[in-house]
Amino acid sequence: MSKQLPDPSTLDWGSMSKAEFKRWELEYELAHETNGNYTRSKKVSTWNTNEVIATAIAVDRKQGFIRSGYGYTDQNGVEIKDNKTAIMHHLLTRDTIEITDQDRADAEELKEHFAGSMTFKKLGGTLNDFETAILALVNKDEIDTYGVAVAASLPNSMRHSAKRDAVKERLDSLIAVSEAVGVQNKRGHFTLDVVDVTFIKKMGIHMVTCIEGGKNVVKFWFSKDPDVTGILEGNSITVTAFVKSQGKSKYSNCMETMINRVKVEKIG
Repeated sequence: MSKQLPDPSTLDWGSMSKAEFKRWELEYELAHETNGNYTRSKKVSTWNTNEVIATAIAVDRKQGFIRSGYGYTDQNGVEIKDNKTAIMHHLLTRDTIEITDQDRADAEELKEHFAGSMTFKKLGGTLNDFETAILALVNKDEIDTYGVAVAASLPNSMRHSAKRDAVKERLDSLIAVSEAVGVQNKRGHFTLDVVDVTFIKKMGIHMVTCIEGGKNVVKFWFSKDPDVTGILEGNSITVTAFVKSQGKSKYSNCMETMINRVKVEKIG
């Protein structure tokens, strides 16, 4: 007995819980099996990959990145869709997003970037599941609804990639000059330039990377909201903190000072 599945473009993917999203995703994966037990009620909708990525860039340009399921209604009562839902709405109605020639040119550049970087990671055996999905997407001419979900995140992913590259380049330039600061196992007073704030989702905490004295790398974990506390990239902060450790990082090969029990005294 066959199981009828709706066209995925008719489902409200953006409002689904994670569990619902995974359940439907599994259903459609099973539908691709050749045992004949599953059929779709309609032909699956697909869209031109370049056009979808250009749309993703246009949406990101207009509203930044809003994660799937995190759309909202603003103070004026206007519905702000998450990026994936906004893209799907445009693809199905064709009257909501203005796609410029620059968006399409940027889409080509984005595809080339990810095709190159993901292929390099694949050769190194370090490709994760999401990156595998990205590599598959940029090598296809047409993508389905799941591909749209992946494409929605690509402008934001490229931004993060550029940011990581810039931070790495700066830390690389400090390998020969970075020195330990403060006295290990004692509290100290530090003036720091914040160069990177990365949220570690699995741990629910931020890793803050700073430069002291223009050359010394200092890092600390921070659990509070950076937007509220002012621990933001580009800011200068004055803190008192306990020097937990000093040594060469296995990631950056820089001499780093790790501090904790951080008390922010001044921003700017």
